[in-house]
Amino acid sequence: AVVSTQSTGSSSFHKVLSAVKRGKYPESLFKSVMDEYFMANTTISRTVFSATIDALNAYEREQGVSLVPSGIWLDESGVLGASIKALHPDGVTMVDVRCLVKDGDLDTLITKGTQFHLYRGEDGDVVVRRGHRVWDKIQGSMHLSGRVACDVVTFSNGEIINVTRVPRDEAWSQNLEILRTFYADRLFPRLCAKWGYENVLCDLNRLGDK
Repeated sequence: AVVSTQSTGSSSFHKVLSAVKRGKYPESLFKSVMDEYFMANTTISRTVFSATIDALNAYEREQGVSLVPSGIWLDESGVLGASIKALHPDGVTMVDVRCLVKDGDLDTLITKGTQFHLYRGEDGDVVVRRGHRVWDKIQGSMHLSGRVACDVVTFSNGEIINVTRVPRDEAWSQNLEILRTFYADRLFPRLCAKWGYENVLCDLNRLGDK
């Protein structure tokens, strides 16, 4: 709970980076970053969690591997975090699951354009769309966890419809400093206003000791 409220999680990286690029910071951005929208809808939270577990179990069966359970990864500052459900036993790959709210076959979903995280390249291969929120999430997660690849598992209607391996983009690391600056200049004051300066510092110090 501390990481989801007192630090900026990888699920919010795309929204923050887009806001910084535009130079506009709406109130909805801060509510989203502090997980207020998602955590308030506990039904969605439970449904996604259950589907994610099913997807990871299916991945293990199809790939013939036993995944390593993971958790929260923080950068050295303690203000950026990534929640990673599982790591591949090869020691260099993480696994990210995309559970679709609306079911559909892969080719139909791809035709939705930029709203969908996957697209088919000129060579016919299915890849993760750069500029999509999933891209920034997995890149941030790889950089924070030290992994060099991510298997993006797309799960729909109780089955895996696609697995795409994405390599770490080393150039993406420049975004980490942008995200830290956002936290210090814009998010930290709001956290202090909501929970109190001493409480926020206490939580950050506790994270730094782990």
